[in-house]
Amino acid sequence: MNKSKLPCYYSLHGVNYKNGFATSCPTQVDQLHFLDGTVPSEFINNEEFKDHRLKLWNGEWPAGCHQCKEEEIHGNKSMRMDCTDQYDESFFNPETGEIDFKSLQHVELRFNNSCNMACLHCDTVFSSGWETALKKYVPDEKTIYLNLQQLTKQRHTAKIDNKQLPRIDMKIEEVDRVADDLIKNFPNITEVDVSGGEPLKQKHFFHLLDRLKEHPNAKCITAMFYTNFNAEFDTIDLAEKLSHFEESILHISVDSGKNLYPYFRDGSWDKLKDNIKTFRESEVNTYISCVCTTSIYQLMDLYNVFESMLTLDVDIIDCAMVYTPEYINPGILMEHFSDEVRNDIKETREMIENSNSKFKESALKGLNHIEEYMNNHIIELYNETKLDTQLDNTERFIKYVEQSGKLFNKDFNSTFKKYQINNNKLIRIDKETL
Repeated sequence: MNKSKLPCYYSLHGVNYKNGFATSCPTQVDQLHFLDGTVPSEFINNEEFKDHRLKLWNGEWPAGCHQCKEEEIHGNKSMRMDCTDQYDESFFNPETGEIDFKSLQHVELRFNNSCNMACLHCDTVFSSGWETALKKYVPDEKTIYLNLQQLTKQRHTAKIDNKQLPRIDMKIEEVDRVADDLIKNFPNITEVDVSGGEPLKQKHFFHLLDRLKEHPNAKCITAMFYTNFNAEFDTIDLAEKLSHFEESILHISVDSGKNLYPYFRDGSWDKLKDNIKTFRESEVNTYISCVCTTSIYQLMDLYNVFESMLTLDVDIIDCAMVYTPEYINPGILMEHFSDEVRNDIKETREMIENSNSKFKESALKGLNHIEEYMNNHIIELYNETKLDTQLDNTERFIKYVEQSGKLFNKDFNSTFKKYQINNNKLIRIDKETL
């Protein structure tokens, strides 16, 4: 029997709503369907989705799968390799590229960009805070030249026929249509993810939970959502709504330590801790993941990031990397401060190993992931990016710090203890580089 040459769980089992279009997974960026009010059963087997599956089956990387391709070239695990134990070709037709509706297991939805934060790795598409801040902002010539996409509002945007599509803004009625479709046509749904914006600020999220408890597979569904957990919400109501599913997973985007949190994410570290504590008291079957999405900012404050995360009442620490925009990719530091970065990782590892944390093992695994990414991948990727764009990412980062600092009233040099920006140079306190 023939097998896929590039087996990917999400290509056969997933659908992901992005900004104005749908695709198969969180990192895939091909615009396989432009969202126009149609529901998954009406587009899951369109020509674009079928072509996407057939290319992977035949060993050809679709253009929008470049992140997985690059990771695998450099010897790292990619998202394509997720959920391999659930990958099932029995509902896939390798001649046509179609899937039976029974194949769909994973659905990720976004409702709008309403959010109580404006994090420095985010943009207008996913944050109303960013949208508000940029209403009167006019980028200068250097910002445009250096292609700082977050500031020029070019990131995560979808176009068709060179016309900008409106950002995702689902109405409650559309949430109902999607819920009806999932309940009626997709019996094997096992995971429903909600991303933001901030779901806890969106009535759509709570409405969706109320609707999906009617799904025939509800007791086998994992309700998962990504949250900063720093918003105002009713913990008792949330716990009750999540109790209708087999389990729930909260991926809390912490992405900072106590020192970095107000600079990088906004919000209150103490409120984060209090919200976790209060929610824990509900005793609902919920698994809480503390996520550290690692950009250059986190790498510059690595010790405190991990030291602080170890104090949270969560179940696991999980680390991911910021690949784009290139000017906040952590690889920038490896260009000039590779020895210092490796020493920071070493000191952080020693701190974790000497801690009494119940999730020390997952913290070490996350740190190892960061180290592996830096050692096996990032220098080559950074150099390729630099050659492709003819732009210096250190220069871009410095400009981004300057402009975002003015935009959000942030003071880089008061926040970071080991790095400073002086005279348009990124400086390590004990070493200076051009």
